[in-house]
Amino acid sequence: MFNETEVDLALVVVSSASMPFIFPNRFWKDRGVDCIDGGTAYNTNLVAAIERCREQVDDDSEITIDIINSDTHILPNDLNMTNAYSNYLIFQDIKRYYHKLEDIFLIEKAYPDVNFRYYIEPSVALPAGLKLLDFTNSTNTYSNQMQGRVDGAKAVREGEGTIFRSLIDRAQ
Repeated sequence: MFNETEVDLALVVVSSASMPFIFPNRFWKDRGVDCIDGGTAYNTNLVAAIERCREQVDDDSEITIDIINSDTHILPNDLNMTNAYSNYLIFQDIKRYYHKLEDIFLIEKAYPDVNFRYYIEPSVALPAGLKLLDFTNSTNTYSNQMQGRVDGAKAVREGEGTIFRSLIDRAQ
């Protein structure tokens, strides 16, 4: 819906970051649409990214995709499973993780000539459930950033496509 030619880039960024119950959605009157973070409604929209790239290149082999997934299949040891709402959020985290993987597998099959280079996901449990709403730098934000650097460096060391092959092996 939006690209780099948009006049009000700040509003586009705010629209993209809007999350239900946390950051309000943005309504674009001239287009008649409400905008929220794309990950809220559609996990990893690789199709739109690939189609946008196709507008710029002649062949799918010229398209390179790197994916950073902030979800993990590793659950924290200190989960608060004492109330239904927290349990529901944990369930949603697990479900979202596997839906993202399913999307990636299906898209890889649909676009076999695209170079799926790096897939990065946390190698350790990250805060889940209600703890995700804690934006305190010392407890969540900084440690998550540092873990992302470790996992990103690992993906680069292992080489292009390695993680995608291991994900496929894990799924089979």
